[in-house]
Amino acid sequence: MMLSGWAQPRGKLRGVLIVVLTAVVFVLLFNRISLADVLQNLRAISLPVWAVATFLTLSFPIFSAVRWHLTLRTIGERIPVRRCLTIILGTSPISAVTPSKAGDLLKAVSLRGEVSMLEVTGTVLVERALDVLVLAAFSLAGGLIIGNAVVTRIAAAIMGVGTGGLLLLPLVLSSVR
Repeated sequence: MMLSGWAQPRGKLRGVLIVVLTAVVFVLLFNRISLADVLQNLRAISLPVWAVATFLTLSFPIFSAVRWHLTLRTIGERIPVRRCLTIILGTSPISAVTPSKAGDLLKAVSLRGEVSMLEVTGTVLVERALDVLVLAAFSLAGGLIIGNAVVTRIAAAIMGVGTGGLLLLPLVLSSVR
């Protein structure tokens, strides 16, 4: 079983180009930003903050993989969590620099031949919708706490439309099949 495109010659060339491009970006950044200033600011961060930041950084891809694995299971696909993690780690650099995390759609390409690209794209879009709903819930809570009626109304509207859309999705999909 191949876990990434690095095993093929074109994949190796593409991977090397991505690494070189990343190095060029860092060189350009550090020509504009003083590395000494960055290091000084990093040294000022307390150990507990570093510990929390490290935990969050390391756990995020794992939780994302588990979430995607569970989302795939809802459509009847049994892609192992390890494979989901490999795909997420492989597509995250591209997702980080593309608008609206469009690189996440590469997840569908990574499973081509195993799972319908339409179904995988659907799971990715459902994940994004769930992300928006969670952010709207946080906004709703924040709007209620600070007493901002506009934020509260907008967040409630987003949650209502989003929840309604997700609840209607199975009905729409069953009528398409």
